[in-house]
Amino acid sequence: MSRKILPDIREDLAQRFVDLLVEYRKNCAASTAPSQLILPESYKLLPVFGGAILKTQALKGGPVSSDTRATSRHRILSSGVSSLMLYLYPRTVAVHDLRSSIAFPDPRTGRLSLPAPMPNSYLWMEPDGAYLMDNGFVTILWLGGSVSPQILLDLFGTDDLAALGSGIVRYNFLPPPPTITLIETGYVQPRLPILETQLSIQVRNLITHEETQRGGRVAPFLVARQNMDGSELEFGNMLVEDENNDMMSYVDCKHLFTIIYFECAVFLMLDRFTLVVLCHLHRQISDKLTAAQQTWW
Repeated sequence: MSRKILPDIREDLAQRFVDLLVEYRKNCAASTAPSQLILPESYKLLPVFGGAILKTQALKGGPVSSDTRATSRHRILSSGVSSLMLYLYPRTVAVHDLRSSIAFPDPRTGRLSLPAPMPNSYLWMEPDGAYLMDNGFVTILWLGGSVSPQILLDLFGTDDLAALGSGIVRYNFLPPPPTITLIETGYVQPRLPILETQLSIQVRNLITHEETQRGGRVAPFLVARQNMDGSELEFGNMLVEDENNDMMSYVDCKHLFTIIYFECAVFLMLDRFTLVVLCHLHRQISDKLTAAQQTWW
């Protein structure tokens, strides 16, 4: 595969997804019509991760340096299952919407109470919000252009968005105040200023929890201010549910969207990104099954 050009590699991977589902239809659901989309329970996330891997820097279209592609390829080939899943579909948390009990140890179990992740798409984001994204290799804090000054004060000690600077945040850390629970819970200091505010403690706990999950390895920490920092491009590339990175357009398969949405009740809970990938796969599966049936007869 290394000798093929990128479009052929992407097409080969997509074809493998199609062949996998075609074989399931032929051997496990042969009695159904080719026009009916069948997705087994164990394959429900295949369109999500299948589409996400095609959007990685190793396989995406557009200008990408050879070093960047090689690094992404190495991460894909060398990561374990859980690390690869996080790399393909980063964990995103709405920082501005954290409940007071989140990111603190549970008094009953002692484990950190984690927030529910959100879909990786701009469609779910607000211009006055703050979002923390981690893919195991980089952590990015995205700040909307209308982010609340109180959030900035709680996290950085300033209410001026323009004064934060961009890129990797570096601070000379001071010993934390005794009221902060980070030391008591055993977490390593993250790359945010040590402020005695609830939101600061919550975000730093979340960052260091991710670090402990990957064996203490510290990932670069970036701040991406909306329409201000170049790091927002990296953040946007990690929003794998959006139509980016030279991937298929939703318009190209909108004629199949109605069929999937109304005929298959299970897909009523799927996001738009998954539906787009399913539309593309469904079209190829249907064509192959129809051709195979004509051959049989």
